[in-house]
Amino acid sequence: MARNAKDGPAESFTARHQIGVSASLLFVLWLSRAARFPSDIGGLYRLSYYDDISGEYGRGPNDFYFVLFWLIVFIGLRIAVMDYVLRPLARGLGARRSRDAQRFSERSYNMLYHLISFGVGMHLWIYSKYWSELREMWTDTPVTGISGMMKGYYLLSFAFALQQIVIIHIEQARSDHWAMLAHHIVTSVLLFGSYSLYQTRVGSVIVCIMDVADIFLSLTKVFNYLAWHTACNITFLVFFIVWFVTRHVIYPMIVWSVYADAFDTIPLGCFSAVTGRRLSQPKASSIVHYLQPFVYSDGTVCIDTRVYWSMLILLGTLEILMLFWFSAAAKIIWAFITGSDVNDTRSEVDEKEMVEEATNGVIPSIEKAKVN
Repeated sequence: MARNAKDGPAESFTARHQIGVSASLLFVLWLSRAARFPSDIGGLYRLSYYDDISGEYGRGPNDFYFVLFWLIVFIGLRIAVMDYVLRPLARGLGARRSRDAQRFSERSYNMLYHLISFGVGMHLWIYSKYWSELREMWTDTPVTGISGMMKGYYLLSFAFALQQIVIIHIEQARSDHWAMLAHHIVTSVLLFGSYSLYQTRVGSVIVCIMDVADIFLSLTKVFNYLAWHTACNITFLVFFIVWFVTRHVIYPMIVWSVYADAFDTIPLGCFSAVTGRRLSQPKASSIVHYLQPFVYSDGTVCIDTRVYWSMLILLGTLEILMLFWFSAAAKIIWAFITGSDVNDTRSEVDEKEMVEEATNGVIPSIEKAKVN
């Protein structure tokens, strides 16, 4: 796997041996878990805190181990599927150059992940009470018990987002490295914060609408690396429309709901992490109150103005980053409308990317339009 000439020996070794490094880290994590909780090794890879009475799951520090375990698994699984399944498939479909086969495998894996994630997310959303009414995301807050599907979906999404931060540092850097890094960090912080504050409803909806555009973006690039130019152009137009609707229409509606509906619906104060009952404590007195449930499973959850504004700032930052990538896509669409050769524009981009290895993301970079 190609690396930047400036990469050090440790980075190059990690990039070349991702499966071995992942297996070693999993073994170390297993030993650590066995030493501390010898009777609950399964807490590493399966969901914890199931309530037999309600049939729902709570939250607690075991969730940290679960996320860490799957973070490492995702790193190893990604490179294994790419090397042993998707690269041979690329050659069978006609990818002539090694670089194209590598890019095909990266984007195909990315597409498969987001396709599965989108399917689960849509199932959770469609069968929820907030499918047609976003205001319902905030009723009965905090939601202390969640289904196994919701908990698994959320924690695995968090693990995948953290994996993206790792991948972007051990594989080839690209021109929008810092924008991608900022996006992965903001996404991870939002997932962590919403899970800790028992706001998984809004978080799951946001993850779901982000996934759908990533599916079409990855499919566009897969067609491009196979030189299926007609399919590539059609899919890119579909992607552009889907991106605009989900990320610049639906997403701002959700952000507005955070600002307008959440403020009106959720009373400020502290709540029991077990019963959801409001406590007499008016606000958080310790940062631990903002770190539920990764510290204590039976502690206190506090929601105050600092929480609201922190979330709104992070959500706004995410929208700014998405506008950055949307403008790049719009340049390609404009070139198509004005009669320029869209495929030629992408070819110029690909020549640049021969030096800059592509990396996958929760929101991957868009093929850049060349600005003269």
